[in-house]
Amino acid sequence: MVVERRPHDAYLAVTHVRDVLIPLKERKSKLKLWNKAVQFLEDNESRVRPEIQQIEGEDFRVWRWLPPSTAFSPGKSTAHGDQTDEASSNNSLGAANSGTPRPKVWQGQAFSTDSSGVNSPPPYPLTQCLKVRNMFDAEVEVGDSWPVRIQDAILEKADKGKTVHMAVDRGSREGCVYIKCASADDAGKVYHSLHGWWFDGNLVTVKYLRPERYHYRFPDSAKATAQLQPSNDKRLSLQTKFWKSPLEHF
Repeated sequence: MVVERRPHDAYLAVTHVRDVLIPLKERKSKLKLWNKAVQFLEDNESRVRPEIQQIEGEDFRVWRWLPPSTAFSPGKSTAHGDQTDEASSNNSLGAANSGTPRPKVWQGQAFSTDSSGVNSPPPYPLTQCLKVRNMFDAEVEVGDSWPVRIQDAILEKADKGKTVHMAVDRGSREGCVYIKCASADDAGKVYHSLHGWWFDGNLVTVKYLRPERYHYRFPDSAKATAQLQPSNDKRLSLQTKFWKSPLEHF
C-alpha cells in the first residue's frame, strides 16, 4: 500500500538510513547485522512506523517518526484508542484556540554524527560560522515571537558551545538559522549538538560557512563577542525524553 505524502511528514527511506550509517565498502559484510537491526527496530520501537512512500516518483520503504507532540495529553487518556485520539485532537484544538503556542521540542537523533557515513562531520571544525536548516516552516508560523522560540531551542540544545550571534531568517523556505560562535571549536560543539536531530518533526542539518560570507550578510556579527543566552530558564524545547536508535551503535 502506497501512502499519500502529506506536508511536514517526518520520514526517511530505510535504504537512505542504511547508506548514512554504513559505508559502501562495508554494506555487504554488514548485511546480516543491518537486517537484524531493521527487524529489531520495527519490532520494538513504537515511535517508528514502517510504510511505503513515493519519493521522486519511486516507491520506497520508509520509517516515519511519530513525534511526541502527537501523543495524548496526560490526564485525558482513556481505555479506547479512538477516544484517546479524539481527546488529543480536542486538546490540540483547544490550545490553538486559546492562543497558546504549540511547544517546539527536540525529539531525538536520526543518525549518529560519530560514524564514518556520508553524514559524518568534518574531522575538525572548519570555521566558527554555521548554517542550520529545517528549524521551522515559515508558512505555518504565527505571531511575532516564534523566532525567539527557535533561538531559545538552539541555545538550549547547543549549550556546550559559546554562541555570540544568531539570525533566524524569517522568510526562509528552508527554515534557516545562521549562527556565529566564539571559536571554531565552539562551532564544532554546536554542530554535533544539532546536526541529524529531529526538531518539531523536521530533520535538522548543519553546515559550515566561511566567515567572510557570514560577516557580509550580517555586518554587526563581526564584532560580536558576548555569549547569547535563552530568553528564559524553562528549557521548554528539552521537555521530551530523547529517543536513541539502536542503529547508532553500528
